[in-house]
Amino acid sequence: MIYRTLGIIAIFGLSILSGWGEDKTGFLELFPEGLIDGEGKAVSLDVLKGKAVGVYFSAHWCGPCRRFTPKLVDYRETHKDDFEVVFVSADRSEKDQFKYMKTAGMKWPAVQFNSTATRSLKEKFGVRGYPTLVLVNAKGMPLIADGRAWVNKGDAATKLKTASVVQEPFKCSKCDKTHYREKLVFDDAVTDAD
Repeated sequence: MIYRTLGIIAIFGLSILSGWGEDKTGFLELFPEGLIDGEGKAVSLDVLKGKAVGVYFSAHWCGPCRRFTPKLVDYRETHKDDFEVVFVSADRSEKDQFKYMKTAGMKWPAVQFNSTATRSLKEKFGVRGYPTLVLVNAKGMPLIADGRAWVNKGDAATKLKTASVVQEPFKCSKCDKTHYREKLVFDDAVTDAD
């Protein structure tokens, strides 16, 4: 497939996602233990098929999380055909996780509370604070480390489904050498219909 840049955006802070190659991506690798709903029942990974996904690290005890979550709920509802969220709780108990999901209106799946997958995802994405929203494309390939900015701007989720991260060379004005930076590239087959 030929890519034409519809928009290239410098991704600041994307370096925490470096090292992820296309051969290491996929929802099964991200969520090997599967997903659950707000009552603890198993949810198929098929709910993510063909969608961009926001991996949402949050907790009820976190004030900034409680302020951002309603925005994410609205964004997901507006873009539900192209976008899904997976909640990774930092709550103090499974009971608190389910209570937060219910009171905040999170109609999306979650990773099992305090599971190996929870710890692995935090490490893979370098989560150091809450809330953190990492956006991945429909193949599970990480795109944007600061998904909150994307959601706050209301940018279309359709673009994320087929976007990819590429290394772009640039000439350094200080040392006159060629360096590389990561850029988000949108597939030309995606429209701005959202």
